[in-house]
Amino acid sequence: MGLIKAVWKGSVNKPYVVILEKIKKQNKSTIWLVWKGITFDTWWIQVKPWNAMYEMKWDMCWAANLFCIMKELDNKNLNVNIVSCLVLAENHISGESYKPSDIIKSYSSKTVDIVHTDAEGRLILADGISYISKNYKLDKIISLATLTGACMVWLGFRYAWIMWNDKSLIKEFINYSKSNFEKYIELPFDNYFIEKTKSKIADLENLNTGIYAGASMWAAFLYNFLLNNEKYIHIDIAWTAINSFEAFWLANKGMTWFWVDSISKIFLNFK
Repeated sequence: MGLIKAVWKGSVNKPYVVILEKIKKQNKSTIWLVWKGITFDTWWIQVKPWNAMYEMKWDMCWAANLFCIMKELDNKNLNVNIVSCLVLAENHISGESYKPSDIIKSYSSKTVDIVHTDAEGRLILADGISYISKNYKLDKIISLATLTGACMVWLGFRYAWIMWNDKSLIKEFINYSKSNFEKYIELPFDNYFIEKTKSKIADLENLNTGIYAGASMWAAFLYNFLLNNEKYIHIDIAWTAINSFEAFWLANKGMTWFWVDSISKIFLNFK
């Protein structure tokens, strides 16, 4: 898993890929969830300013939320199988840190040109996606992360973006939003963004400085690592899960556990 190793190797704390399974019956449909768990994020070579560094312990909360979802569903009577992947690593700076312009080989064998060392969440998610796609027979894949600042600029702390090709599952999230606290908005998406993730010197690049639609671009980056053309949606929950502004309604200031409720309720209704 070259991308995970590249993100991790500046830290003394080893990375982990944790797989959680809830198998109802082998002949049931299987849904897979993948979360990034950057346990601390310095931006590596492109170091964060001090006022941004303080909150970086929360960059693992997506993996923590996924663990809570699996605990929530563990004793529930589900009609589907669920496999979850928590990809855990520190993004730290040292003499071993990866650098801009490095080219890294992923678990899928695709190579990635490192344009920016803070675009690390998409790297560890990419290896997690390929691992699950290769080793499990899946019907649907959902990836969730606080992947982009673009999402916060557009939607603040109130809404999450949802996108890609599983329209029936996207509809489930939109319908949930109409009468519940956690809110989702579908973002337009097409193959143009996938094309723009390609690199001139590698298979892919982890940042395109000419395309400002960050949420769409880096969902497209992750799509490149599906190995079996599974139905797929990506949800960008920056910054609904980390409410740095003020408490409102059910959201406290700080960690909000966003999408624990929505994922749990939607999965319980699957046939």
